[in-house]
Amino acid sequence: MSRVSHLSSPAAEPVALGMAEIFQAAFEHTGPRGETFLPSGLVATIPPLVTMLAIRVPDGPHGGFTVAQVRVSCRSGARARALVVGTAVDAGPDAVAWLAAGWGIGGDTAAVRYERRYDRVRVTAPWFDVSIDGPRPIGADDVQYVTGLHPVVTDAGDRLAQVELEVVPARVERARPVLHSFTAPSAAPALDPRFAVAATSALGDLTLPQVRFVLRPDVPAHLGTERIARAVAR
Repeated sequence: MSRVSHLSSPAAEPVALGMAEIFQAAFEHTGPRGETFLPSGLVATIPPLVTMLAIRVPDGPHGGFTVAQVRVSCRSGARARALVVGTAVDAGPDAVAWLAAGWGIGGDTAAVRYERRYDRVRVTAPWFDVSIDGPRPIGADDVQYVTGLHPVVTDAGDRLAQVELEVVPARVERARPVLHSFTAPSAAPALDPRFAVAATSALGDLTLPQVRFVLRPDVPAHLGTERIARAVAR
């Protein structure tokens, strides 16, 4: 299982990272029902979607980094969310520690290959190898990134940190994804993405947000949403 990050220094302000590349591919899961992969405080979607997300930042405050995640669609209350069940970070030690402490973006330190060519974008990470061939341009406002829920540890116990990527796209392309290989993360061993939905590849200005709230994973959002100061100060 990916290591769970200690949210020791939650981001108090948004951090602008400049131009970044963001790849997102979605597949329908086949097999066990969605609640199999979720803590009791989250609600499964029908059908469950498996999202493979990759972010490449050439020059961050602590150096460049590439992140790859496996996420499972869900709802927190009425809001669409994506539970992160596996994260790989390809970066130097300072960037790895900064991402984990500030946003809970942590897990396994591993190589993530992000290959962009004029006719293909391909991402190879520990759990998946996925590509889009012949992507076609779409409107810059036609792509959305569902808020991620990152499993973290705080002084109050296990929590889910809400991280909403803020992207101002300059260029977006879309195509049907091709999944060359997939190995389910140990946190969701029965996960089985089979049916391609869609994928996008974007270039744009990326900002990591301030972290204001965390969620208790065992109760619904209206009961388990905590302001970050309370969760880290106990």
